[in-house]
Amino acid sequence: MTIGTPEAAAKAVDFYADQGATSFKAYTNLTRAELGAAIQAAHRRGLKVTGHLCSVTLREAADLGIDDIEHGFMAASDFKANKQPDLCPGGGTSEAELAADPAKADALLDYLVQKKVAYTSTLAVRDTARNSPGIEVYAPDVRALFENNRRQPKSSPDAPMPSGLKQLVGFAKAFYDKGGLLLVGTDPTGGGGVVPGFANHTEIENLVQGGFRFEEAIKASTLNGAAYLGRAEKIGTVAAGKQADLVLIAGDPSTDVRDVRKVEIVFKEGVGYDPKKLIDAVRGKAGLY
Repeated sequence: MTIGTPEAAAKAVDFYADQGATSFKAYTNLTRAELGAAIQAAHRRGLKVTGHLCSVTLREAADLGIDDIEHGFMAASDFKANKQPDLCPGGGTSEAELAADPAKADALLDYLVQKKVAYTSTLAVRDTARNSPGIEVYAPDVRALFENNRRQPKSSPDAPMPSGLKQLVGFAKAFYDKGGLLLVGTDPTGGGGVVPGFANHTEIENLVQGGFRFEEAIKASTLNGAAYLGRAEKIGTVAAGKQADLVLIAGDPSTDVRDVRKVEIVFKEGVGYDPKKLIDAVRGKAGLY
């Protein structure tokens, strides 16, 4: 929804909350006043706001009370030279821009932790040259869109982690080690070559390859999301009295993280499902609806 004033931002939050919306995502071109009004309106209802930001820096958003930032430092405008207030300078943050001032990056991570802003990593979108698992479920035209617009020449899952991706994992690890609430997400779907579910495995692999212990990567992928949603007492870990969906894996991903893909059975609400049959049922259809 396009917003033009702080009043319209607050009104939009109230309208969609009345329809049952439980959280909100701000996008690139909101002003600080508009974002602040949306956050205040959401918080009055006990709801949260996340954001893929640009016109507003991460530090500014933290001051406004945002609950989460999407894509970590990937979309941050804090490192853009001559950034103008309330204007998006365009383009993602480059590897060189992030590397130019390590002290500034570290201080920003500290600030996000201090302000209790969660940090959602979406690493798989930067790893489609090495890893694009699950694209066989795409409709042919959607798959062609991705393969024709692949950001980098296709490589192998065994290829070294690209330097830009390694840098982003490093920021996620630093945030996690500082006590920040790191969340795991995937972005984008469709022509971006990132397939939900499959890409969650890629996220876990990226974290482990970038220095996380396997247990830390799993925590970021499960319990931390539940904690952010305020549901950690019910979901997020396997414990007596909690609700838990489970997977049976033919391997040991704590030894070889790539074994996380070897899923034999998925248990959802106590019922076991064959993942191969589920995938075959949607093969060639994803993206049609």
